Amino acid sequence: MHSVSFYIDNNEVKTHTFDRFINHDGRLVLSAGTDFSDVFAKERFYNGGSYKNISGMHTFSVKARDRNGNETFKSVTVTIR
Repeated sequence: MHSVSFYIDNNEVKTHTFDRFINHDGRLVLSAGTDFSDVFAKERFYNGGSYKNISGMHTFSVKARDRNGNETFKSVTVTIR
């Protein structure tokens, strides 16, 4: 996978791009300086950002792309009370 993007109601919340890795102060980080702990949650899921105070009906979406330009897009609509 080259990148993964997260959306709420078609608004991009967060994108992680895995274009190259660099050594920064003795740790491996993404080229933008993003630490892997910011990319993955403790449960080993991708960190898609924070969602606070969003009661009501919302559509959550994820788009993943590979280096060949292929992409997949999945959405789910939920009501948060």
